[in-house]
Amino acid sequence: MQSKTLIEEYPKLVICDFDLTLNRKHTGKGGELPEPKLNTKVNLSEHLPHVVHNDHLFFAIATFHKDPAYVLSYVLPLLGLNQGNIIKENLKAFAHHQLWLIYLENLKHPLIIASPQTQPLELGSEGVKLRLQALHEARVDREFYNNNLRLIARQGDGKNHMLTSIMEHLPPCTHYYYYEDEEKTHERASALGLFHTFLVSVDKEGANDQLVLVDTGSDKPHPLNHLKHFLQAFLKSKADYRSLRNLSILAASGESHTLSQRDAAEALCELIDCADVKQFDMDLLNSIKKGALGQFIETWEQETGKQLESTIVELVEGRNTALTYTHSDEENFDDWRNRPY
Repeated sequence: MQSKTLIEEYPKLVICDFDLTLNRKHTGKGGELPEPKLNTKVNLSEHLPHVVHNDHLFFAIATFHKDPAYVLSYVLPLLGLNQGNIIKENLKAFAHHQLWLIYLENLKHPLIIASPQTQPLELGSEGVKLRLQALHEARVDREFYNNNLRLIARQGDGKNHMLTSIMEHLPPCTHYYYYEDEEKTHERASALGLFHTFLVSVDKEGANDQLVLVDTGSDKPHPLNHLKHFLQAFLKSKADYRSLRNLSILAASGESHTLSQRDAAEALCELIDCADVKQFDMDLLNSIKKGALGQFIETWEQETGKQLESTIVELVEGRNTALTYTHSDEENFDDWRNRPY
């Protein structure tokens, strides 16, 4: 119980699609836009991990909708907020999509809506101001917007660029959740191995008053990614752990060493980030499974059904085997390619 309480104190992120995930009737296909209050699904809090945005429970939207301001008109009341709670806004532009960063009173981290870019304006300070003005007035350069939609579709990865850019603009979280009604987009997000993904059922007859989830099996992050999420949340940092300073201590050397919990967490991140080592000081590895870090690892083991020691051994052995592999004509390349790590 103590472990669960500790983990609950660390950030989590829920990202939702908009049309037919949060609302009942699709609003992105033209025609009169429904009143948000009458078009929002009624049971969202029963299925989403949280329907709130604060300093440790984050909420975001990833949508192809051309009118992010209309999307916001659903999200604010859903979260128990209104326009008066907004104190600052900003836009971040990427190759074909944008992040609308909405800062709320008394909160450090923004509510985020990701969508295709709708205006070909430069993003200097004046450009951001003009883009935000156009966004609030629902002014869309249709040719520019449609071209971005086509280019996103051509990339073939659904909303994955949106999802990862949202992640990058918020502190590290222990859990990342994504809800999507479009099956192919859901599959592509699931293939990232970063999210707990959920496919939303859509009634073709239009009876979508409630959020209903499809049982698609085990749509969970890859265990090593999930472990790294836990470690980054513990460290409160997404640094690129490639200095190998702490990993060299954790790697067996025949000498007696100690590691602080922070250094141990960094060492494990270094390992996950593709460092090649021959073996580990397993006694030292076991010794770090205490205190706060130990509670993180225990929770990870419970959620994944994995054991840290065996996972590390498998990872190290797999990489060492890959380093010494020499292809021969007798060996089936497809069998090799499909080996773990």
